[in-house]
Amino acid sequence: MARSGREPVRTSLLSRGAARLARAASHRWTGMISVAVPAWDAVARELDLWQRSGVQARFWWRDDDATQESRPLDRLLDLRRALDLPLAIAAIPASATPALARRLNGEAQVRVLQHGWDHRNHAPDGRPKAELARSRDEREVARELAAGRSRMADLFGERALPVLVPPYNFLAPHLLGVVERLGFRYLSLLGDFQSLAMPSRNVHVDVVDWRNGRAEEPEAIARQAIAALRLRRMGFIDRELPVGIMTHHLRHGEEAWLSTEALLDRLRRHGAAKFPPLDALFAS
Repeated sequence: MARSGREPVRTSLLSRGAARLARAASHRWTGMISVAVPAWDAVARELDLWQRSGVQARFWWRDDDATQESRPLDRLLDLRRALDLPLAIAAIPASATPALARRLNGEAQVRVLQHGWDHRNHAPDGRPKAELARSRDEREVARELAAGRSRMADLFGERALPVLVPPYNFLAPHLLGVVERLGFRYLSLLGDFQSLAMPSRNVHVDVVDWRNGRAEEPEAIARQAIAALRLRRMGFIDRELPVGIMTHHLRHGEEAWLSTEALLDRLRRHGAAKFPPLDALFAS
């Protein structure tokens, strides 16, 4: 992908059609990236190029689908503590419990984001899953998301940030006004080249292979990270936009846990990578 000298892409300014084409092209390009050395070494080599330029890449970590205390949640928080990294937990308001809120007490680097309302699929048969689907009535969605905001505040207080993580990483365009009117300041979706005119902090690296129901191969994880980094280093995407690492603690087998730890540990140890505090990442 040659650099043309244009300004970095401001993804919220793309039309839906242009954004769809850009996402498809980026996906194909990601699959073509060669990872000829051990996967995490390949990511480090990309970061070496950032370091030679005297700039740092920004990262953040988002874990989805939290509702209650569990052994996987304990493992997630233990890993966060061992790595000493900020962690954003996307909690489902309709089923989030006071026990979850109590478990997060004392976790100074953890913030909670609103993961829709109940994570139910409203898409028609044969269409990709979506809670905030194109078929949804705006008034119904407004009631649900408002109830979710209230519950998040009651459970998590200031730990809850005004950030909406749409379940299944999809928000129908006609619902954007509802989201803005309810006071959300940021969206968090999957990938670059979105067409929704609202600030976002997206995720780009998924350690789960959802199609096959298992951990993603380390080489595939590395390709995702390298692709997001190169888009920023080469100027196609604003360098200040962070690269997001997405995990799902309830769906991790041992291989997914090991890959998550290996990737995050390699990133945090590299001089060209930084994980800003989440309050700063989502500052107004």
